[in-house]
Amino acid sequence: MILLEKDKINENSIEELEIYNSKENDPKSSVIESSDYDFAISRYKEDDFRYEFVKKYIEYIKEKYGVNIFNCKFEKPDSDSKFINFYIYLWQADPDIHYRIEDKKNKYIESFYEILKSTKLLGITETTEIQFLVKDILKTMISHSSNKAWHNIHKTIKSVFSEVVAVSYWNTFYVFINDDDFEKTVLDKDYLNEIRKYCYKAIKEYDVDNVLEYSNFHIRIDNYKNYKEIGGQNYFNSDYMFNCITL
Repeated sequence: MILLEKDKINENSIEELEIYNSKENDPKSSVIESSDYDFAISRYKEDDFRYEFVKKYIEYIKEKYGVNIFNCKFEKPDSDSKFINFYIYLWQADPDIHYRIEDKKNKYIESFYEILKSTKLLGITETTEIQFLVKDILKTMISHSSNKAWHNIHKTIKSVFSEVVAVSYWNTFYVFINDDDFEKTVLDKDYLNEIRKYCYKAIKEYDVDNVLEYSNFHIRIDNYKNYKEIGGQNYFNSDYMFNCITL
């Protein structure tokens, strides 16, 4: 977390930050990409006290660093929290940042306080504790549409491709082939690509942001026997998921 002036904690921070308390129907952030969608795409209205700051911050980053930001959001995790989360949703992932920014001299943090000099934020002072978090909006959007598609495709795909036993979603579609048919199926690249196209088409039906392109869409193929033997969710913490076929 970033705290100015020798990391001095403002004892009145809870009261000062009450204005950031979430309302009952406000979307909440989530570490699960697909569940973070509503929070990430919701924008502050022009009469919101945060609107002008976010607008200037996005413009400043674009002009000075050439980085495109989709949206920025403030969130107080709990009503009794003494700090604020500031989420920065980039159009392209930053390879140098993995979620939380730790370096106080990072451009996203220094830019925040530069804008704060001229555009004040209610409750935010030089002693306010702020956690800066960077996320990839494309990943969030694609995860959202993929998760929605999965609820249908895992029921329908078996009637189209008889060799498929199950489909799971873990950042991408994992398609599991019946053990008896596995060797024959994986040798048929055209057939596997038909499965890939089927999955892609299913996701595009929910891709309201129109960000998913076929060239960047991939599925993973494995033997259902591996998935069954190791036990469902345990598969996604095993070496199996890294050794399967990627299309």
